[in-house]
Amino acid sequence: MNFSVGHDLSVQGVKYLVLGSILYRDRQQGDEWEEYRLRNSNDGSESWLSFDTGNDEYEMSFMVGKSSPPEGFSRVDSGTQVVCGRAGNVDVDNGETAQYETWEDAAGVHTFSVERWSDGAEYSRGMYVERSDIQDLGPSADAKSVKTSSCSSGGGVGALVACAIALAGFVLLMMSSFKSDYETNVCSLLDRDSAYTLVKEASDSSQSDVKTYTTSYSVDIASNNIIKKLEGYVRNVRESDDKQTVALLTDNEYILVYKDAGEDGLGVDEERNEVEGNTKTPATGSEDATSADDSTNSVITWDMIEGRADDGAESQDSTTSAESATEAATAESADSENNDGQTLVQVSSRKHAYTTDKRPYHARHSSYLWYRRFYRAIAYAGDKENFKDAESSYSHYTGETVIDSSTTSPYESYANSVRQQSAAAKRSSGGGTSHGK
Repeated sequence: MNFSVGHDLSVQGVKYLVLGSILYRDRQQGDEWEEYRLRNSNDGSESWLSFDTGNDEYEMSFMVGKSSPPEGFSRVDSGTQVVCGRAGNVDVDNGETAQYETWEDAAGVHTFSVERWSDGAEYSRGMYVERSDIQDLGPSADAKSVKTSSCSSGGGVGALVACAIALAGFVLLMMSSFKSDYETNVCSLLDRDSAYTLVKEASDSSQSDVKTYTTSYSVDIASNNIIKKLEGYVRNVRESDDKQTVALLTDNEYILVYKDAGEDGLGVDEERNEVEGNTKTPATGSEDATSADDSTNSVITWDMIEGRADDGAESQDSTTSAESATEAATAESADSENNDGQTLVQVSSRKHAYTTDKRPYHARHSSYLWYRRFYRAIAYAGDKENFKDAESSYSHYTGETVIDSSTTSPYESYANSVRQQSAAAKRSSGGGTSHGK
């Protein structure tokens, strides 16, 4: 079944305009199916019509908010889908992949689906329809309103060739991404924001730039501001046990947000005690005494998270408000030794973090420990495969290797929220077994 972009369809007596189409293939099983993005000619709502070529099944579905399969539904399918062809107004590229799962009710009539793309998960509800309920009404009078800049492969041999090319391109892209030079995506965002000033720049043996910025924002506000700037591309984020350091990972970068402890950090005694995993000071023998009570966390407003505009434009009123809020948040810091210090943001490639054991610029010992611990627990295993040609700095690491995942930090919750908002903004609204974001 092939429908053309710009045609009208009748599905169970309701008229729809075909806005776009996507050809998918299951990476493991090789099954193929087509999906059509439809717009209801009566009310303008959007749905997706899926055609499973192997099982000769037809499904109409629509997107819903984050949810779980209804009671009584059973999972009937799951796997990894690859985009092998596209046409019209759809927000996918050849080679993109997503994990998918599909559930059905006991009668095998209604469906529930979830897709996990790189920029977030999507959920949809639907029902199966009969082939006899679908009619191609031919070219639509509204066809000119459909974008057709995206080209697609057709069916048959052409689709198989396009799918093979897409899969090969995806593999090559993944392989080359690990060998490509470090791209300062985060740095480009901070460079355009007058709230951040570059204070140190260096290169290491991995040919990666390491940049450190200073800001008057508190660690709390700066971390959320960066999460928002990255628009859903934060993969992992965690604050240290003492609430004074935040580590963030994207696919290619490692960002550390921490207090400026000065050139000598927290002093000679702590320098002498700098052994991986040892958080005790010789003076007291107690655990690092910088732990802050959660009740001292400041309230973050949306304007504070937004920060100054990327183009450098700012109003005096908003600047004063943000600075006042920042000063108030900073004043509540539990670390009395560093209340007057600026916040620092180090941006580097993940390869740099993999290969170096150097303390970040002006970082206190506890920030350094968290910098190492977070990377070792979250990123090291995957990067070890990616950077086989590089010497790891963790071969003699004796510090903590586990991060407690039993609770979700506010930063993780916020990053998930931004990711969902970003996914909603990027995707073409719709739903289905695989509705292409």
